Amino acid sequence: MRALALVLVVACGSPEQPKTVTVQPLPTTPAPQESTALPQSTPPKGDTAPEVLASGKVTVVHFFASWCAPCKKSIPEIDALYAKHAGRVAAIGIDEDDERADMDAFVASTRASFTVLFDSAKAKASRWKPTTMPTTYVVDKHGMLRYTHAGYHDGEAATLETEVQSLLAEP
Repeated sequence: MRALALVLVVACGSPEQPKTVTVQPLPTTPAPQESTALPQSTPPKGDTAPEVLASGKVTVVHFFASWCAPCKKSIPEIDALYAKHAGRVAAIGIDEDDERADMDAFVASTRASFTVLFDSAKAKASRWKPTTMPTTYVVDKHGMLRYTHAGYHDGEAATLETEVQSLLAEP
């Protein structure tokens, strides 16, 4: 049991030692492309849903899992950011659980209103390469990866808000 707890702390990050890293890659770094079309509905989608990036919108791509304690804090913050910038920001959650039922229960408990994709085959994770759970990517209106947050720490919402605001201000 202690080994499992240690694995979860290492995988999710410890609140005492945040593992959040913000990186601003060169403007020529495109985000992994899957589709430029985003569904208008927000219920969870299945494995076959290819949607990730929203053309012409700032897109927040958030990898998470139900077993990740920091994810329970990050999902409501991503949801609030999405609601605040409705119509100008897209938020996509990508769940890395092994079982769909685990994702469904977690999403219901967090009341996420943004689109959530179930990545049971880890196809999206293999393209984006999140290093820990949660990992959040902020992509500009032109599909360029601009910020990466590996892990989660309190206060992350303010940092994401600043990044989103700066990208919304760009042409």
